[in-house]
Amino acid sequence: MKYLIAVVCLFSFVSVQAQKSKLPKTSPVEKGEGSNGVQTLNLKKGDSFKFSLIVDSKQSVSAMGMDQTTSTGGDIKILLSTKDVTPAVSTIELKYQSAKVSMKGMTMAGVPDTTFTLTNLESLNDIMTVIPNGTITNHKIKNSETSTMSDQLIKQIAGNSSVLRNIFIEFPDRPLTNGMEWKKSTHDTTLKGEKGSVVTNTIMKMTYSGTVDTLGFRCGKIQYKSEKVSISGTLSQMGMEMSVEGDGIIDGVSYFELSTGVPVAVRTVSQLDQRMSMSGQQEMVIPISVDMTTTLARVK
Repeated sequence: MKYLIAVVCLFSFVSVQAQKSKLPKTSPVEKGEGSNGVQTLNLKKGDSFKFSLIVDSKQSVSAMGMDQTTSTGGDIKILLSTKDVTPAVSTIELKYQSAKVSMKGMTMAGVPDTTFTLTNLESLNDIMTVIPNGTITNHKIKNSETSTMSDQLIKQIAGNSSVLRNIFIEFPDRPLTNGMEWKKSTHDTTLKGEKGSVVTNTIMKMTYSGTVDTLGFRCGKIQYKSEKVSISGTLSQMGMEMSVEGDGIIDGVSYFELSTGVPVAVRTVSQLDQRMSMSGQQEMVIPISVDMTTTLARVK
């Protein structure tokens, strides 16, 4: 039971990023104001952007006749650097500069309430290529082979493409105007085990709400809400074979810098209901409910 709860809580934390703090106050949206042309990324070689990703989540797990409620949080500092830019594609490096993780409510798993700092982040740099509309066309994680639970946690955070989805917006192929709506579909590997993976498919309804001043930047505002969220996959972790399925709701807002197209602040609220089927020495179905909020903010 001790290892079972630990695995489930680790799964719940890294499957999505979250945080409960509020975005900075902004001035009202100016009606009727929009982009004169198609919005794209406007990057130059040598550009760098610093972000703070604050994470907070609450998980409820039912297993072996017992209910377990835990909370996990994180404070991750990210540096984004443009290595090369052509008219067709930009090559960008993402560095995880520091990460502090907190865990509460895992005493049944033998883990006391604790806060710890994750190390070896310099070996987990991401290299990605992005086309002008913000779509990530290639993503590679440079990391060394590690085996401890904290190292595995770092890998999962670094490999979670939802972090990258929050950093870049995929703009439509027509000019943004106030009240404009469009849809975006994503197919993300949100969790990798020792073998196998869990995939999340989403269909998001996007709405452009005009311009606003945020954190000292002139920004465009995009609100988004899920029309579909489905989670499925199989994986092996710590000697356990697991099959995962679920669904949920995602709601959020993104403020992006008009001059560069790079986000300044992003806030996402998620509610996920998942079912994990275990096989092997122990066979059971474990319901998992996760409530999360994420804030990604540009820092000086």
